[in-house]
Amino acid sequence: MASGDNTNQVRSSGGAGGRLGRLAGAGMEFISDRKKLGHFLKAVIVLILIGIAAYFFYYKSVYGKASFIISDSEITSADEGLSKTEFKAGEKLYFMISRYKKQLDAGVFIIKIEVFKDTDYAHYKQISYEINRDFQKISCYIPDEYFKLPGKYRVRAYLDNESVAIKDFEVK
Repeated sequence: MASGDNTNQVRSSGGAGGRLGRLAGAGMEFISDRKKLGHFLKAVIVLILIGIAAYFFYYKSVYGKASFIISDSEITSADEGLSKTEFKAGEKLYFMISRYKKQLDAGVFIIKIEVFKDTDYAHYKQISYEINRDFQKISCYIPDEYFKLPGKYRVRAYLDNESVAIKDFEVK
């Protein structure tokens, strides 16, 4: 029992045992700080991964999409305005297609024109263009002979046989 009393006396005297307790407490604080740092780094990594995923989701949703404008006057820039939805019979229709990225990146551009018959759209005409992959845009017109009759029409734009845009309009 006497040796037990000596141990108690050493601890309570503030000697080496007190210093060990303080060092152990500092070590626990260090370990706690490391855990906090580890949690912080994990949170940063998760946020970075979420940011990368959001970027790729946005990029994937925009990649390959096209800006397709139809108008009754010549179009030189995608910023010139919105597509019209009504035209006069026998009028030339001008169109412009560009991608939301820099190049069209296609070898063939096809316009399929459909006319509304009875209850659905049916194939009417098709125009094909062989293009260079590095073209920024295509701007041209559809002959007025294609739209002599009033009615509802649909134009589908294809780049390398992949549908990239659809526009419905009416000829009066």
